[in-house]
Amino acid sequence: MTNPSLLAFAHRQLGRYYASQGRVDLAGTEYARAIVAEPTDPNGYRGLAALHEATGSDPSDGTNSLRDISQALTDAGYQTQAPPEPEPAVAPSASSSHWQETSAEFNRRMNSLYSSNAWSGVYRTVFSGGLYP
Repeated sequence: MTNPSLLAFAHRQLGRYYASQGRVDLAGTEYARAIVAEPTDPNGYRGLAALHEATGSDPSDGTNSLRDISQALTDAGYQTQAPPEPEPAVAPSASSSHWQETSAEFNRRMNSLYSSNAWSGVYRTVFSGGLYP
């Protein structure tokens, strides 16, 4: 797909679907792919932040949270012209042990992504470009 905005939108929709099914691990992967596809779209960061909050994990790198990044992008004028997107509604898993497994898998996938070359490229785009001081 050659349209990054459309690709990011598709990943966010899939992420919202997975979240509604209680599959936070797969939802997080899709939201992360949306961010990689379109690093300056605040919707991906908001969705990923909601997933982190649902699992009780901390998305902060010590200085900047995903919600802060989303707000900085919005303040810098990177909000899309499309109607606002709802954040993912995360459905709980059938059992608490399954939820714990899903949460652990989500954190594993996000840790893997955050240390990837793709994520460092997103990080450079957002922070080195002066979008977030």
